[in-house]
Amino acid sequence: MLTQKNLGKTRDFASQNQKKLSKVLASAFNYSKMAEPFLIVGIVLILFAAFFVFAFFSSASLIFNLIIIVLLLWRIMRNLSDKDNHKYYMVSLLLTALFFIYSGSSFAKSILELGERLLISNITLSVILVYLFAHITYTANKSYLYIMKKYKKRA
Repeated sequence: MLTQKNLGKTRDFASQNQKKLSKVLASAFNYSKMAEPFLIVGIVLILFAAFFVFAFFSSASLIFNLIIIVLLLWRIMRNLSDKDNHKYYMVSLLLTALFFIYSGSSFAKSILELGERLLISNITLSVILVYLFAHITYTANKSYLYIMKKYKKRA
């Protein structure tokens, strides 16, 4: 039998379940707010991958670009197997990033236009720049150490 007392207990039980359900739903919405940055990062990664594929395959000389990249990556892997060459490649990555950040300057624009005329994609050009900057920093560091050693002997 449904009495007034039992009806009150049923209402309390229903209100407690509604409170639990509202807490669960609220926590689900909080998790969705936490997932928004991951969704944005995912979209940006997909757009970057699409740009990467489009920039690489839009060139007419795909085989030429592939040959350059494979040869340079082979040389880079051999250079990285030597002791302490990773430092020069880290500096060259920084210099390459700075080159592309300041690509609006006249010097960088001229190099990028030369790459376009030679049908070299920007990705291949960045691998070439990493390789060149690594060897330039290696030569500069060894020259500096040689000069410092030479002047220490004189003193």
